[in-house]
Amino acid sequence: AMSHAVSSLAFSRAFYHRARFPRDRGLASRARARSFLTVRAESGAHRGIVDDPLVHSSSLVSTKLAPERAGASPPASPTSSTSILSDLEIHGSSLKATQLTPPPLGAPVPASKGGQVSDFASRVKPGSKNAPPLLYVSPVCPHAHKAWLAVLETNVPCDVRFEDLGKKSANLQDAFAAGTYEHEPLTAKVPVLQHDGNTFVESVFVATYVVETFSDANNVAYASPAERYAGALFATQFNQLTPLYIGALRAKSHEEVEIALDKVRAQLRQCERALRTAQTICAGGSGADGAASAGPFACNSRYTLAEITTSTMIPRLALVLGSYRGFRFHKELEQMQLTQLAKWVDACSDRPSFKKTQEIASDVTGKDFGSAIIDMSAKFVTFRG
Repeated sequence: AMSHAVSSLAFSRAFYHRARFPRDRGLASRARARSFLTVRAESGAHRGIVDDPLVHSSSLVSTKLAPERAGASPPASPTSSTSILSDLEIHGSSLKATQLTPPPLGAPVPASKGGQVSDFASRVKPGSKNAPPLLYVSPVCPHAHKAWLAVLETNVPCDVRFEDLGKKSANLQDAFAAGTYEHEPLTAKVPVLQHDGNTFVESVFVATYVVETFSDANNVAYASPAERYAGALFATQFNQLTPLYIGALRAKSHEEVEIALDKVRAQLRQCERALRTAQTICAGGSGADGAASAGPFACNSRYTLAEITTSTMIPRLALVLGSYRGFRFHKELEQMQLTQLAKWVDACSDRPSFKKTQEIASDVTGKDFGSAIIDMSAKFVTFRG
């Protein structure tokens, strides 16, 4: 059986960040816990959630009238000989501290003395009107990765929540149900984006929405109809590799593996032609036979949606197919003389946002990124010969 060890050649060509080694599984759980929204109490920001009468009727207050403990003499009190705890001690208690503890998001907040509502009540839920967007992703899903790249490339402040797809949260289930067009029973998928009170699903649509809504000076949206056409032309061809990749993993014999890999090779040649065509169009020419620009991206020097919605398959082709099917992605590109595609792969892999997602995914899963996606893809593999 093919070893799951990551090829040093494939890894060095496809990834440029420092290799990370598997860590204790407990780290992954802690990292997942950290990935969810944490609301921290701020001094003086949440008064009024528990009012003074409630504090003074608590069981802690009742200890002022509790019998003396065996052998203990009650301290003197300026007002009562039975007082064990002073008002100052009561107001330093854990119950009093709940006045600074926010309730769950969406829970009603009672008014404090004087009829003033806690500041926490005025805070908006991520994804709702006038709030930062909320994005649910998986750190190892290539489809969710597209939306995640779009968020990083646009520099939009966003609450990104990482989901364990083997144990999806109720929040993800509810969010997906709010945005999907599918019939019951629902199987929640990532990515799911919530913004301005709306819910968005489907990876390419979510990535496009993020880019067109939030692009800043680092504009990765298409700049013209010609760029949109060229980018979509290439992206359509490259994304046709995804079902072929799955087919290669699901092959049940040596013969089926070779047939599936030949289909991958044929589609890579098609991607080379589509990339050259896109680059020529964006350079002002036309046709696949025209002199292609230096690139390296579909829109030449501009990294755009074309890369955001396609490049997440690069590590799957390089590392997962390499591990399970012995497919040497970069060597194949070289042997087939797919020079423009090889430059594109290297440029996408070296993108800071691309490397950052790998680093974060390693932290969340507790594994190096290559091992994480290889292990995640094992569910597709039945034949290992």
